[in-house]
Amino acid sequence: NQRQGGNEVLRAYLEDAPAVTLTVPTGTDIAIDRSIAIVTHEQPGAGTVDAQTLGHVKLGRGVIGATLGDLASGNIDVSGIADVTIGDVAGYLNGALSGSANFRAGALGAARLVLSGSGNIDTDDIGGHGDLILSGSGNLTVGSVANSVSRPSQNKSKEMTLLLTGSGNITANDVGRPV
Repeated sequence: NQRQGGNEVLRAYLEDAPAVTLTVPTGTDIAIDRSIAIVTHEQPGAGTVDAQTLGHVKLGRGVIGATLGDLASGNIDVSGIADVTIGDVAGYLNGALSGSANFRAGALGAARLVLSGSGNIDTDDIGGHGDLILSGSGNLTVGSVANSVSRPSQNKSKEMTLLLTGSGNITANDVGRPV
């Protein structure tokens, strides 16, 4: 697989680059943009009441890999070749991936997920409103979508947005309200 091979070569190259370690309190907002980076959040106490949850996380252009724990909310905007995995998101997640990026998330409070290109988005259940938009040949797969009436202020419509252009697939196990 050429995509995986290219990513592994870049990862090997970055192993010799300087490493930056940030130690931040629970709930801290993080933004990484326009940097070639592999981002890892070590979550002390994962799976316990003491687990450290990041605040709002923004990953932008240049991030080629990220493994994060649970988030309060997030804005994931990744283009090109990237592999991003996050835990549960208590609030709203705005996820936009373009190119051949792959994105995996746990349960989401509410979400707008946009996939352009040949990548994949795979999440667990969306507890509130969900907008699913796919353009290209990728796959966008979610568990169930409650599609509640409560939604972020930027989405004024009362219906869930489900838009597919291209040859990709959108799969949701269950949708709680009409689309």
